[in-house]
Amino acid sequence: DEVLRAASPPNDGRKHADAAAAWSAFEPFPKVLRRTLLQGLLGPVITGALFVAAFRLIASTVVRGYPSPPPLPENSAADCVGCLDVFYDAPVGSLSKYLRVRVFYPAEGAVPDGQYQAAPPQPHHAPYMPYGRDTTDGMAGLVKFPGFLLAHLAEADSGCEANAKVATPTGKGWPVLVYSHGQGGNADMGCYALRSMAAMGCVVLAIEHADGSATHAATDPD
Repeated sequence: DEVLRAASPPNDGRKHADAAAAWSAFEPFPKVLRRTLLQGLLGPVITGALFVAAFRLIASTVVRGYPSPPPLPENSAADCVGCLDVFYDAPVGSLSKYLRVRVFYPAEGAVPDGQYQAAPPQPHHAPYMPYGRDTTDGMAGLVKFPGFLLAHLAEADSGCEANAKVATPTGKGWPVLVYSHGQGGNADMGCYALRSMAAMGCVVLAIEHADGSATHAATDPD
């Protein structure tokens, strides 16, 4: 009988009870670990994501509609300002294939109730920045800003008529002014100032350098 009892397997009920007791000793650890992960790791991540989302929403709301074209000077030589982009082959050794020149000039048109009337052949305003986010992202990256902080500039209005007809000069012709941006600039950043100069009676050529000093350089005229 003693041999048989020694050879027989242990009681299953006792075995399960012992296993349950052993597991209960370790059961709180996974709960504490999960709580620590959620509070210590996921908590800051979620909080940070919510903060960034709220900041982006507030920032985009505040700058919506800005900048907007200022009124032309009262003693302007023309009713409106035209704008077009001209492309040339970039000098040898340039980082871009093309050299873009943005031209601002006195144009024909009327200004009914403060709204600029479009002029043929393309009756619409030229954008403030023709290359949109490519340019604004370059500007933001230069100063280590997130791209969305300057994204509103990609939707801004230049206040200039695209490819408008050149206004007839009162004298022999319109004088020419050349604008050269500095390091990290582009041909679009001074749009409103150059527009005002053109309205006073001159043709402004804004050059976008292809030597790497511009925040964006055109790679394709289209």
